[in-house]
Amino acid sequence: LLIVTQTLAKTTLREYRNSLGRFRDAWGSKRLTEITAADIITTLASIDLAAKSFNNIVSPLRALLSMAYRMGKTRTDLSLHITQRKKEQTDGPDPLTHQEIERVLDTAGDWRNYFEVAIYTGMRPSEQIALSWGDVDMIAGSITIKTARVRGMDKSTKTSAVRTVWLSIRGLEALKRQRQISGFSDWVFVNPVSGSRLSDTQPPSDAWKRILKLASVRARDARQTRHTYATLMLMVDAKPSFVSRQLGHSTAQMFFKTYSKWIDSEDDKREVAKLDATNNVTIKTKPRRINE
Repeated sequence: LLIVTQTLAKTTLREYRNSLGRFRDAWGSKRLTEITAADIITTLASIDLAAKSFNNIVSPLRALLSMAYRMGKTRTDLSLHITQRKKEQTDGPDPLTHQEIERVLDTAGDWRNYFEVAIYTGMRPSEQIALSWGDVDMIAGSITIKTARVRGMDKSTKTSAVRTVWLSIRGLEALKRQRQISGFSDWVFVNPVSGSRLSDTQPPSDAWKRILKLASVRARDARQTRHTYATLMLMVDAKPSFVSRQLGHSTAQMFFKTYSKWIDSEDDKREVAKLDATNNVTIKTKPRRINE
């Protein structure tokens, strides 16, 4: 682990240490050379986590065991006993409808501004809780996204890129209302209960679950606000390349893969409209009587 320390972000390094700490607690004072395949298999079977979380935890352990074998510290490569769990296949984005958006926002209470900005900007939750007023330009109607906040620590965005997000009227109005709430805070969004800065995305995620239940809207992950923004834009014929930049995707290919269903749907309508535009012939038919 020491070898790669210098190349890891602080949050990643801390996660690796926490993950390895889980196994150290499980195996007590056992030395690396005393760990058996049975130890690994039994411990992994006891971890009740979703596939993504499970895979994140075992990745540093696999790397450590593989390195130990290559360095001659263990007789066998114990990393071979670690198998990643397969992620459940999903149908992709599950955006909110216009009616659901209004019901959610009407029910959101103190969280309304937060989720209205989320829905009408497509920001990642980690980016939204890191947003400072210094990165908001009310006059130009834009925000600059350059930071994300993960487990209480600020870091670069997921793609390590700085981007400008242009605001719609609803996003801008929500930010104006929020300015009156956050007062002299440097941060745009604070915890509505404590008034303190949000250290991670858990509070808004928990609030989202409660709000959807109160609004009688089908349960979805809070990150669906991002998908909702993307699909709303595509349905009003926004250019996919523009929407992709707004979302901060590393490549346009990723955007097209994720939202191809909505892109294809709008393209299909336009293609059929071309035929209608060139068809100047009106076909008239004599209506048939019911008894004919």
